Amino acid sequence: MKLLSLMLLLVARPLSALELPSSPPDSWSDAGRGLPVLAEGRVMPLASWARVLSFRITGRENDPKATTWLLELLAGLPASASEPIFMINDAAILRAEGLNFTERRLYSVQELGPLLIPDRVAALKLRYQDDPTPLGKEGERLARALESWLALLEPDQAGFRVFLPASEGLTPLQLTSRKGRTEAQTQDLGLWLYWRNLSRKGLWKEAEQALALWAQRSQDALGLVNQVRLELLHNAVPWVLLLGLLAFLGFTMRWWPSRFRQRGLQSIVLGCLAVSTLWLVVRMLLTGRPPVTNLPSTFLFTGWLFLVLAAVLVYRESRQGIAVLALITGAVLPYFSGLCVGGGDPFMPPQAVLNTNFWLALHVSMISGGYAAVLVSALVGHAYLWTAASRKPGNLTPLWNALSASLVWGLSLTFVGTLLGGFWADQSWGRFWGWDPKENGALLIILWTALVLHLRATGWAQEWGTAFAAAMGLSVLLFSWMGVNLLGQGFHSYSATTGKATLFFGLLALDALFLATLAVRRVLR
Repeated sequence: MKLLSLMLLLVARPLSALELPSSPPDSWSDAGRGLPVLAEGRVMPLASWARVLSFRITGRENDPKATTWLLELLAGLPASASEPIFMINDAAILRAEGLNFTERRLYSVQELGPLLIPDRVAALKLRYQDDPTPLGKEGERLARALESWLALLEPDQAGFRVFLPASEGLTPLQLTSRKGRTEAQTQDLGLWLYWRNLSRKGLWKEAEQALALWAQRSQDALGLVNQVRLELLHNAVPWVLLLGLLAFLGFTMRWWPSRFRQRGLQSIVLGCLAVSTLWLVVRMLLTGRPPVTNLPSTFLFTGWLFLVLAAVLVYRESRQGIAVLALITGAVLPYFSGLCVGGGDPFMPPQAVLNTNFWLALHVSMISGGYAAVLVSALVGHAYLWTAASRKPGNLTPLWNALSASLVWGLSLTFVGTLLGGFWADQSWGRFWGWDPKENGALLIILWTALVLHLRATGWAQEWGTAFAAAMGLSVLLFSWMGVNLLGQGFHSYSATTGKATLFFGLLALDALFLATLAVRRVLR
């Protein structure tokens, strides 16, 4: 009945009385943000898929116009062939393909027309898929962008499928040519065609109502609680901002009146832990998997472990300084998760060979716990050096005890997690150890942590020297945790993180400068 009312509304309004805007309003695209689509093995909101496609093609992360752009293509609205949208970081690839352009970052469909042929795209992808050089990686990325664009232009939308409730997995074009459609399928197809025709005529208000009805019917067909609604909720909550604000309040507790300080800090830590736990639960419901499935999710899980540690220590008055440090670290780590995802899909299903909840829960959780413990030792080492460098160092025993315990836990958990990873690798790839960059990174953490413990046990280094070596472990950890993923090589390249080298090396440089300053200050004293 609602669909019939919309059609009657369109007929009742004379076209001459309408003022048609040249482009769709924001409300038109907002109505389609929650439209379910099936892409790359999972159902997601159209807004999420639009963001991923826009990033692949244009290189823009979290483009606010991505949803509008994809809906315009779905509606069949004319796209400007002269608008530069394809990001290319190295024009040498174009010159190798016989296209000579001045060096710039964005190119139009018209300019790349000779490459926008399926055979040319397949040849480009084949040529660069095994090339480990920066030019090869850029060529492979360009081939994927061209492939995504061609999939968008295919009439049956082979690249992804919009969700029609009664379509039985068929695309709208396939449903159009199907004989013997059911009444529900006919209604779905009619709603789809009705929305396209309204959008092409520029009747945005009526098209918006049709699109909202289509999205609502599609979501209802998935059930009251479904992945699309959960993902829309997940994307609407500013998780990182909430954690950051609570951690900032926790940091300012030192200046609060003493009668409120302890109870207030405890409440803030528990609030942060509740937010982080809810975030992980929502993600687990979305993916149907343990909380750690790829590199970005390890930052979320490790941040949660820090908040658990803060919740334990905050009730011990002698450990509240370490609790604040754990609180701030637990709130900051999820920010790196967003940096690693960029414009990609944060809920991308793991590779089929890695598609096992048992090993994901066991190996990745264990290795993340080891990384968390090593990170605790590195941060406590920094705190020890900073406190020792002050004019009135005070009691360093709590920091030293925390440093010693975290080193032991870090070595134990990382060692066990690496062994479990070897067993998983033997099942998945047919070998226990292959000197993969990520495997080498885990081994490097084990060797460095063992070295620091050996320095302490043999007396080759006193407390300050042991703390300094533990603090240097932060660079070792960052390299092994995040740095090796910048290479995009090896069996673990499925979790590669590109484009963040500046941030990575910047963090290493700042840490080196901090430690060098403290070392010089100690020598001068």
